[in-house]
Amino acid sequence: MIDNAALHDRLQQEDAPVVILDVWEGEPVVMPALLKQVQLGSPHVAGYSQEGKWRGTAMIYEAWCRFVGVKPTATLADLGLPTGPVLPCPQTDSLIGAIAELTSSLCDVARDDAALRSSLTEADPALAFDRLRRNYPPRFEFSSCTITGPVPVVLRSGLKALGFQMATN
Repeated sequence: MIDNAALHDRLQQEDAPVVILDVWEGEPVVMPALLKQVQLGSPHVAGYSQEGKWRGTAMIYEAWCRFVGVKPTATLADLGLPTGPVLPCPQTDSLIGAIAELTSSLCDVARDDAALRSSLTEADPALAFDRLRRNYPPRFEFSSCTITGPVPVVLRSGLKALGFQMATN
């Protein structure tokens, strides 16, 4: 989270950085002038992965068990949760290029940005922001995804560090 007014002022300077924002001060109200200045914006959906929803549900269950004074009978690990997609290895030796390609296959950030910008033209932008979050399509985290095919040595450690699984061929 960042002070939106301060960031807005900073982005008006000649040496302004490129900024991508997912969290907005005062959301669901988004500062329109700041959204115009950022490279990409999204309606605070970074935590809207399938895994994030599962973890959130588990936290609620565990809190409920504590509240009523019972021991949880299951854990998230007990449920045998589904894994994410199997993705082909990007055809590049650039880690940045590989990350961009894999990210694009999991999450359409340009779509998210366009939807957020469009939401500001609606009669109630705050309600539209909430609707974007409520209707966000399913998405998996890197750690649930498996990369298949030969993975170049120059990519392997970086992709593993990000959590990707490597298929054994």
